[in-house]
Amino acid sequence: MIYACKNEIILEIMDEKEFEGNSFKVSQWINKALLPNEHSNIQEQISMTIKKLQITILETSSLIETTNQEIFDDLPNLLNNIGDVQTKASEVKKQLFAINQELLKTEDKPAASLIELEKKRKRLDATIKALKDADSWSTIVESIDLLFESGDLSGIAAKISKLSASLGLWVQSPDHKQKQEILEDLKNRLEAAVGPKLLAALHENDLEKIKSTINIMRSIDRSRQSFIYVSQHRRGSLHKKWKEASLLAAKDGKFEWYFNFLDNVSTEWNQQNIWLESMASRDLDIQSNSFELLADVFAKLEPTPSTILSDVLQGHGNKLVGLESLRTYLDRFCVNLCSESVSKRCKLDVEFREKIYKLVQQIFYPYKQLISQYVLIEAEKFPVIQFKSEDCFDALREVKQTTISTFVTFYESLRRCQQLTADRHLVVLTKAMVTHLIHYLGAFQLLFDAINRRKQADDFSNCDLCLRFIESLGDVLVNLAKLDTDLTNQIKKLKDMEPPFCHLEKSDYVIIGDDVRAEVDLVLVSVKKGENIVLNAKKAYSGLNTEAQSAAFELIFKPIEKMLRSVSSINWNKESLGLVGDLPAFSYSPQEYITQVGQYLMTLPQHLETYTNADHPGLIYALNTGALPYFTPLKSEEQNNVSSLAAEIVLECLGRGLCEQYADKILKLGSVGEAMKPQLLADIEYLSNIFEDMGLELSSPLCEILSYLKGSETTTPFNLKETLEKLFR
Repeated sequence: MIYACKNEIILEIMDEKEFEGNSFKVSQWINKALLPNEHSNIQEQISMTIKKLQITILETSSLIETTNQEIFDDLPNLLNNIGDVQTKASEVKKQLFAINQELLKTEDKPAASLIELEKKRKRLDATIKALKDADSWSTIVESIDLLFESGDLSGIAAKISKLSASLGLWVQSPDHKQKQEILEDLKNRLEAAVGPKLLAALHENDLEKIKSTINIMRSIDRSRQSFIYVSQHRRGSLHKKWKEASLLAAKDGKFEWYFNFLDNVSTEWNQQNIWLESMASRDLDIQSNSFELLADVFAKLEPTPSTILSDVLQGHGNKLVGLESLRTYLDRFCVNLCSESVSKRCKLDVEFREKIYKLVQQIFYPYKQLISQYVLIEAEKFPVIQFKSEDCFDALREVKQTTISTFVTFYESLRRCQQLTADRHLVVLTKAMVTHLIHYLGAFQLLFDAINRRKQADDFSNCDLCLRFIESLGDVLVNLAKLDTDLTNQIKKLKDMEPPFCHLEKSDYVIIGDDVRAEVDLVLVSVKKGENIVLNAKKAYSGLNTEAQSAAFELIFKPIEKMLRSVSSINWNKESLGLVGDLPAFSYSPQEYITQVGQYLMTLPQHLETYTNADHPGLIYALNTGALPYFTPLKSEEQNNVSSLAAEIVLECLGRGLCEQYADKILKLGSVGEAMKPQLLADIEYLSNIFEDMGLELSSPLCEILSYLKGSETTTPFNLKETLEKLFR
C-alpha cells in the first residue's frame, strides 16, 4: 500500500512521456528537473530525483514483463488459427485475413509497446548514471589530486573527461561557474604535465609515446595545444639542422651540403605528416598547417640561405653549373613535398593553393636572389674574337668559327635561361646578346679595313676575299633572323603563361613574377608593331653588309669599267672605212674593247666556281638582301624561298651593270657614221652571244639599240627612239 501510494505520487510528479521519442537528451532533462528550489538544496533534489527514477524503472520493468506475458498468451490462439487455415482450405482467404488482422493487432500493441518501454528504461538508466556522476563531483576532484601525485596522466585524463561530461548537468547550479574554473584549472595542470613528456617523445621519435600523449591531450579537448607542441618541436629541429648544415658550407665549397639538408627535410617532413594525420582530430588540418609552418621556418632561417648560398656561388668553379644543380634540387625538393592528395587539393581549395604558393616563394627566394646576376654570368661566357694572324684569309676563318660558337653559346644561354629563370631574364639576356653582337661587329670592321687596304692589287683573290667576308656577315644575319623568330615565340609563351594549380609541381610561375611580365608586355608591343627584337644588331650588320657588297662589286666590275672607257675614244663618225665596195654585216669583227670585256666575263665563272653550289647559305642570304649594286630586291615573303646561287647573283648583277654602262656610253656618243653602224652592231652582237653562253640577258635599252641597228621592228619608247634617230642619222 505504501509502495502504491509512493508510486502514485511519483507518477503525478514525473511525466514519463519526456523519456519517449528520439529527441530525449539526458543533460537537458536533468537541468530541467533540477531547477532551483527554495524548500530544498541541490543535493536533496538529486537524491529525490534518483529515487523517483528508480521506482519508475521498476514499474517500467514490470510493464515489460506483463507485455511479454500477453504476447506469450496470444501464441496458442495464433497457432490454432493457423491450424484452422490448413484444415479449411475453402476458407483460406477469409482465415488468412483474420489472422493477419490479429497479428497486426498484436504487433501494434504489445510488441511496439515493449520496444518503447525498453528504450525508456535505458534512458532512465543513463539519467541515473549521469546524476550519480554529477553527485560525486567533489569525490572525483579529490581523486584527481591523488593521481597527480602518483603521475597517472591517463587516469587523470579519464577523470577529467567524466567531470567535463557531468559539468553539463550543473548548468542550473549556483556554483556552475566555479566548477568550470576548477575543470579548466585541472586541464591546465594536466597539459603542463603532458607537454614536456610530448616534447621528450618527439625528441626521441618514439611514436608510441607521442600517440599516447596526444590522445591524452585530445581527451581533455586540448588537441590543438598538443600540435602547438609538435610545431614547436618541428620548428626547433629544422633550425638546428640548418645551423649544422650551414657550418659545412665553407668546407664544401659547393652546394652538396644544401642538397643533403633539403633531402633530410623533405624525408622527415613527409614521415611526420603521415603519423600526425593519423593521430590528429578531424578539426585539425595537418596538411595545411604543416605547409604554413614550413614556409614560416624557411623565412626565418638564420643565417639566411641567401647569404650563405651567395658566398658559395662566388667560390664555385663554374657558376652556371652551380646554378643548374641548385635549380634541379629545389625542383626535386618541391616535388618530394607534393603528394597526390596535395595536388588534387590544390585544384579545389584556393586558400590551400595560396599557402603552397607562399611556401614555394620562400623555398625559391634565395635562388631568385642568386639569379639576379645571371645575365652577367652568361655574358662572361660569350665568345670574344682575337685575331692570331694578320693574314685576311686566316682572320676570316677565325671569324667564321667565332660566329658559329657565338650563336651556339647564345642558344645554350637561352636553354639555361628557361631552365634556371623560367625565362625571367629573357628580355635582359636578349639585350646582352645584342650588345655583344654590336661589340663583335668591331672585329668585322677591323677586318674590312684590312681588306680595303688590299684593293690596289689586281689579282682576283681580293674579290674572293670580299665575297668570303660578305659570307661571314651573312652567317651572322641568318642566325640573327632565326634568333629573332625564336626569341619572339619564347617571349609570347612567357606572356601567356598561366599559374599552375600546384606550384610544388611547377615552380616556374613563382620565379617569373609580375615585374618581368610588365617588361615582357613592353617588348610584345614592339613586336606587334613589326619591330625586330634584335633590330639594332641587324641594322649594324646590314650597314656593313652594304658597304662590303659595294666594295666587292667595285673590285669585280673595275676591269670592265676600264675596258668600256675605250668606247668614248673610238671615232664613230667615219663615213667610210677606205675599203673597196660595201662589205656585208657579218664581215665585221668585234673591236678589241668588247672582246676584252667578253674574255674577262668568260673567266668569271671559273673564279666564282667555289660559289656555284648551295653550300654558302650565309653568302646567298647576304646577297639576297639587295645590297649588291644592280640587284633587284626581293619582297620580304620571297626571301625565304630563294633558289639562286651566289655565283648566279654576282654574274647577273655584273651583267646588268655592264649593259647599263655600255648602253649609256653608246647613247652619249653624239653620232655614229654610216660606216660604223655595222661595226657597233657586230660589237653588241658579240656581247649578246657571250651573255647567251653565260645564261645572261641584255638589258632592254641595249636590246633596243641592237634592234634599231638591225632595222627590225621595235617598240622602242619615244624618247629612246628619238635619241637613236639622232645618233644614227
